Order: sequence, then C-alpha cells, then structure tokens
Amino acid sequence: MGTRQQSFNDQWIVTGTASGINRHGVEYSMEIIKPLVYKRRCVFELKIVLPVEGTKVFTSEGKEVIIDFGDGECDNLVTVTVNGLSREIEVGNRN
Repeated sequence: MGTRQQSFNDQWIVTGTASGINRHGVEYSMEIIKPLVYKRRCVFELKIVLPVEGTKVFTSEGKEVIIDFGDGECDNLVTVTVNGLSREIEVGNRN
C-alpha cells in the first residue's frame, strides 16, 4: 500500500505499490518509483486528473512498462517506455 499526502491549497502526492491477478489469471504489479504529483490548478485546466510529475512501473509476465508523467508542467503528455523504446502520448481530451 502507498501513502497519499493531500493539500487543499496546491497539490497532492501519491506513493506506493499494487499487485494482483487480472480476470485472465495473469499476475501483475505496479510500483511508483518517483512520487506522483497532482496539481489542483492542472486538474481544472486540463479537465482530467493526471499526475504532472512522477514515474510508475507496471510488470506482468516478465514485461515492464514505464510511465513517466513529466517534470511538473501542466500538460497531458506522458512518456511510455516498453522494451527500451519510448513514445510520448497525449492523454485525454483538452476541450
């Protein structure tokens, strides 16, 4: 389990791990390796709840997916790395 620190003024931070078995019986795990930072201002600007900073790693069946949420900027871009290959992805809709 992780910890969640919340500030009603500015931002909140999430750390921790999770694991389980999906509906197909496949085990998975997730670890936040750099704390996820959410900024209240960014939630209102982007209209989605998405960390603006931090990194988490998903592992399943010997495969690893790294999701990097950036450097603190209010954007909806994440970098996903699979097998050493990285790709920037735009998340959600900015309407």
